[in-house]
Amino acid sequence: MVRRQGRGAILADLMHQLVDASPDFEGAVLVSNDGLVMAAEGTLENLDDSDVGAVATRAFGLSGETTMMLERGNLNKLILLGQEGNMVITRAGREALCVVLLRPHAKIGIASFEAERISQQIANVLN
Repeated sequence: MVRRQGRGAILADLMHQLVDASPDFEGAVLVSNDGLVMAAEGTLENLDDSDVGAVATRAFGLSGETTMMLERGNLNKLILLGQEGNMVITRAGREALCVVLLRPHAKIGIASFEAERISQQIANVLN
């Protein structure tokens, strides 16, 4: 008999795959559009998963409003570059965001590609 994994276990496994994709990935958090943590993986030193989710959701929401006001369409991805590290936030279907925290010298293209790849798989699980 084949045993099916529950949705939570599948999401946790996808987040694990994402963080394991590169040593430059410090951690990842999957959050609902309301900022509630659905899954998290990796070491986020001095950061609480819930705080990461809430702040990322707010940043994505404000950026989405900006793109709409400037007639650029719906926001699909947000890349933030900071002195102490970087962050990629991608839409994971209609109901969630995938937030990836990166080391300062991470390759943004690879991070963006991996985040989008996993986000698509997450969207398939959620829909």
